[in-house]
Amino acid sequence: MQLAAPSVGPVGINDGDLTIWTNANYLIDTSTTAGDQNRATYYTPSLGGFRLGVSYADDSGRNGSFDSDVTDGAIGGLHDDTSGDGLNIVSGGVEYSGDFNGVSLGVSAIAENYGEGNVYGGGVNVGFANFTVGGSYSHVEDDYGVGERGTADSDDTDQFDLGVSYAMDAAAVSLTYGYADYSKGADAGDSGEINTVDLGLSYTLGAGVAWRSSIFWFDDEIDGGNDNDGYGAVTGIALTF
Repeated sequence: MQLAAPSVGPVGINDGDLTIWTNANYLIDTSTTAGDQNRATYYTPSLGGFRLGVSYADDSGRNGSFDSDVTDGAIGGLHDDTSGDGLNIVSGGVEYSGDFNGVSLGVSAIAENYGEGNVYGGGVNVGFANFTVGGSYSHVEDDYGVGERGTADSDDTDQFDLGVSYAMDAAAVSLTYGYADYSKGADAGDSGEINTVDLGLSYTLGAGVAWRSSIFWFDDEIDGGNDNDGYGAVTGIALTF
């Protein structure tokens, strides 16, 4: 339910594909990040433009620790934690969308409790004429995802994005900026700051077929490690069904 800055290219800034094309140390994502655990989710009907959502994942079966080793019945590196010592995950969100004399407004707020910590954030999109302007922010506490099986060894993470897009018939273009002051652990190389910029282009060729391109730049300043920066271009055909 989290809104993010508008982006039409294939790379993107927020939870996009930057780490596929580069070896950046961190992928900006202002949404919740607990993953694909088994869960129950409910969304209310939209009432006056407002909608609520909530989900719950219990501590049994598939909510164990992530590990690169495929052991203990692990599937894709996620331990099949049948002992039931995983972590409960409770997520919630609220969104509003409405139109006011040719101006569209979208607002969202999200929160999630995972183990001993929380993540929370929000986003805003405003549309007028052929333009959409928006952004989002999230804060992740240092003990997010940590329970009785371990202790936190990282700092808080703050991240945001800002962007603008313009649509003209079958074509659209966007310019998006993202930033994160991140921490993934106590060791050198697990924390730092990253800045990213993406110029995205999209052209609809037909029903379900679009030509999409990105020109991007990033600067990853790793604490206690080597800084990494670069730029690139990606183009291709996107098919949707």
